Amino acid sequence: MKKAITILTICLLAVAGMQKARAQDKTAILDWLRSNLKTVIVHDDDPDLSYTMTKTYTFYDNNFVVKTVKDFEDKDLNSAPAFSKIWYKDMIPEKEITFQNEHPDGANIFTITANPVYYIIGKEEAPLQYWRHFDEPSGLDLFLPKDEKLSVEIINKIMKLKDLSSGNENNQK
Repeated sequence: MKKAITILTICLLAVAGMQKARAQDKTAILDWLRSNLKTVIVHDDDPDLSYTMTKTYTFYDNNFVVKTVKDFEDKDLNSAPAFSKIWYKDMIPEKEITFQNEHPDGANIFTITANPVYYIIGKEEAPLQYWRHFDEPSGLDLFLPKDEKLSVEIINKIMKLKDLSSGNENNQK
């Protein structure tokens, strides 16, 4: 009986140690992302609808949010910011990282797929029931820095968060 209790105790300590290591890995990745990807600004000089687009990235423990603001040359066209939210656990892993295209300003564009991707216009703080989504996988374009090596590292770290996230986390922030 003592042997069984000892073995059970060792197993429980091992599991607790693995969970602590996973939490430390997740915290390190989130800290890195928060310091290396905050805002990407691109300009579109289309002769008809010229604008500057700002993508602001916020990484929470269970999800990340992209705030998109388009500032048109014609100020009458401006609207409220758009927000997109993806839970790490809902991301669909990419087999290899390829950038779909490069923006003329040099930003790398990567489409991340998740089921679902949540969207809202106006305020990020709105309760989740007000966010819209499709009941199928959707893609979200991430505009990443001009440095391709840095952009690849960003995607690798975001995808690693999927591996480190458990399936039962569903907090808004």
